[in-house]
This record gives sequence, C-alpha cells and structure tokens, in this order.
Amino acid sequence: DLHRPRHSFPTRRSSDLDRGGDNPNVDADTTASVVITDAGSVVEANGNYLTYNVSLSNAVAANTTVTLSLTGGATSGADYNNLQYFNGTAWVAVPANNQITLPASGGVVQVRVAVLDDTATENAETVILGAGSSSNPLVSTGDTGSGTITDDRGGDNPNVDADTTASV
Repeated sequence: DLHRPRHSFPTRRSSDLDRGGDNPNVDADTTASVVITDAGSVVEANGNYLTYNVSLSNAVAANTTVTLSLTGGATSGADYNNLQYFNGTAWVAVPANNQITLPASGGVVQVRVAVLDDTATENAETVILGAGSSSNPLVSTGDTGSGTITDDRGGDNPNVDADTTASV
C-alpha cells in the first residue's frame, strides 16, 4: 500500500513540552494575578492583628515572589507594626525588602500586622496591604486588601480613648 506510512510516530502536544518547574501540572504560559483579601476590623489593642490572605488567582508554573506595601490612614510604628507572614509552621517577620513567595499551587499565604494600642482618641484608621511587583512576568499585581483599626473608646465617656489616664 503506497499511501500508508511505514512508521507511526506519537503526536506530541505543545502542552507536553511546556510545563512549569515548581508546578509541572500547569502550562508554563499560564497567567494569574495576585489576590489579597480584606482583613476586616479589629479594636485597637496590643495583641490584636489585622490578617490578610494573599494568593494567586489560580495555579501557575512557578512560585512567585511579590513585594508587599502598606498604606492607609493608620501610621506604622504608632498604630501598627511588625509585618509578618505564616511560613506553614510559625509567624515570621517579612524581610526588610517586603518580599514573600507565593506558591505556584495558588495556595494562600497569611500576612498580618500587629495592632498597637495608644491613648489618642481617634476615628477608625485603615491599613491597606498591596502587592506592587512580581518576579513572574505572567503574574499581575495591583490588588489590595483593607483592614480597619477601631479606637478603644471608654464605655462611660465614648469621646475619650479607654487608655487615657488622668491625675488628680
């Protein structure tokens, strides 16, 4: 039979050749975006935290390093401090370069800031966590999550912070 090929070769799909290193189950060209959840609201008190979930919108081929930023009406060092992330075992400080690594699987990394108590009577203040840059050109950034610190005003005089002291 002149028209029948003598050899049969398996057909290779391009997806068989284009797999990621950190996540071989995902095509290396898969795109995603960074997603940050809101942290809700907490009362101003030492020992309270605003906790955000940071993840990729879907699985990608490689782990992705993102640079975090904090903005909003609250003041670092006066209203909050100590940007931390949960490494799977313990809460650890985010490095000075503000970078954390998001897993290629799209799994969540929790990030938190410690709330600081003060004696100032003030309105609610926001802490906005953002992701400003990514090590992976296929992962877009720009999402933010917002958290609110509410003042711990006194019950007998709601116009004065609960931590305000006076001398007689």
